[in-house]
Amino acid sequence: MESLTKQQIVLLTLLVSFVTSIATGIVTVSLMDQAPQSVTQTINRVVERTVERVVPASVNVVNPSKESVVTKETVVVRDDDMIISAVEKNRNLIYRVIKIRNEFGEVQEKYGGLAVPVTADGILIADILALQKKFDDFGMIIPESYKAVDSLGGTVSIVPIGADEANGLVYFGAMTEDGKRDPNAFKNLFVSMGDSDKLKLGQSVVSLSGYSDNIVSTGIVSALPENKSATVPGKYTLVRTDVKLEGATPGTLLINLSGEIVGILSSKSADGSVYLPSKFMTEGLKTVNTVNNVKTSI
Repeated sequence: MESLTKQQIVLLTLLVSFVTSIATGIVTVSLMDQAPQSVTQTINRVVERTVERVVPASVNVVNPSKESVVTKETVVVRDDDMIISAVEKNRNLIYRVIKIRNEFGEVQEKYGGLAVPVTADGILIADILALQKKFDDFGMIIPESYKAVDSLGGTVSIVPIGADEANGLVYFGAMTEDGKRDPNAFKNLFVSMGDSDKLKLGQSVVSLSGYSDNIVSTGIVSALPENKSATVPGKYTLVRTDVKLEGATPGTLLINLSGEIVGILSSKSADGSVYLPSKFMTEGLKTVNTVNNVKTSI
């Protein structure tokens, strides 16, 4: 080392650094391959984004036009944070449909599934099982009325205003006490509908379900069978996920990490991991709006 010139020492240092970095990379890849899947998913799901922030410089009396200082900082947004944000955005917008029957002079309330307001003027979407009728001993339909209960126990009277039997959806309208449509029932609080045509394989998604309390499950989009029919809306016929549902109930919602609704669990689904794309929900809503002369914000 003592006989080396300064230039040779610099070159030797660079060589050692280069070899060390290659060795570090090889070791890291080897460890990643041997790590459990949960660890690699956690690492891979860390998203980094660069945010530019303008920091005003102090006013220069001599030169007032002096440019502001622009700094860049890297904000690490973890998958967990995005899931929490998406859930917070929707958890108070989930309603539970209650069917009210008068059987033999006794009023009974039955659970009918989840529903969500999808327009600013009081329309909810639910699974068609909410309309399932019950017959008496003489084969007559037992009359029913409906109400929607929010997460805080507040109630809204609702009536069916349309149904999409092919896809297993029903649309409810909010009503006032005197039996008129109530366009202000949800105080303009309604879910954001996402475009299911933009879903990608491997994309993280969240389900919101639960009979009485909200239950959250997470997973990814595992399959997107393409739609080959010209008469069926949307790019995909269904959204298959690897979400392991707890407390699955008709009307369970599938949301992306932006908090947008991209699917709904329909009674037409084969199992709890298959969702009807949101494209079907919005297309059916257009028909309901036309029939009922309702304006929508979707």
